[in-house]
Amino acid sequence: MKQLINICKMDQLTLKKYVAKQLSATHSNIQFDNGYVFAQGTMPVLLVAHLDTVHQNLPQTILYDETTEALSSPEGIGGDDRAGIYMVLEVIKKFNCSVLFCDDEEIGAVGANKFIDTHI
Repeated sequence: MKQLINICKMDQLTLKKYVAKQLSATHSNIQFDNGYVFAQGTMPVLLVAHLDTVHQNLPQTILYDETTEALSSPEGIGGDDRAGIYMVLEVIKKFNCSVLFCDDEEIGAVGANKFIDTHI
């Protein structure tokens, strides 16, 4: 749960650098580019999540309810798509899927469109 809480508290650029570092443990070729981070895996599956959130400000307080195993914050935890990032990082510990993390999805899929333009 600590990793998910840390992911929820990171700004987009810090999170982008964090996921690139995490990918370096499982993938040999990581593309850290303007708009996205991409890593080619050995499995024919692409896992996708975005690095931004709808909330303008990062959460200052994150509460964890051990009974329900739920996170909450009065400022919003950015579960869209911080939970997705956490899940992707967990999946690639067992399966070497390709991974795409996009910037600025909430303001018009900016990173996804930049990735599409690469024709990878």
